[in-house]
Amino acid sequence: MRPNNLLTGRILLAGSAGALLSLAAMPADGASILSVGPHGVIGWASADYAALGIYLAVGPGIIGHVGFNVLLLYLSPLVLTLAQTLDPPIGAFIGERLMVRLSS
Repeated sequence: MRPNNLLTGRILLAGSAGALLSLAAMPADGASILSVGPHGVIGWASADYAALGIYLAVGPGIIGHVGFNVLLLYLSPLVLTLAQTLDPPIGAFIGERLMVRLSS
């Protein structure tokens, strides 16, 4: 089966990676398919985490990665690599200015 567009390819890639990682977590971490909670393969499906999981899948996951691939059509790969390299220090600077503290 050949994906007909970039979004379908991303969904197939993410879905197959998620399935393989879930199967690998079962013997390694003692995870169970049917349990919902911190020890379940679908622990994110609880009411507390479902909205956050869907947001992270759609927002940064699909839109962010597909958007980056689209930018490769219009910008130099060197410019995009530089932007990705500078992402952590710029994010740290913004976090410091907004006084965001991580709990340790």
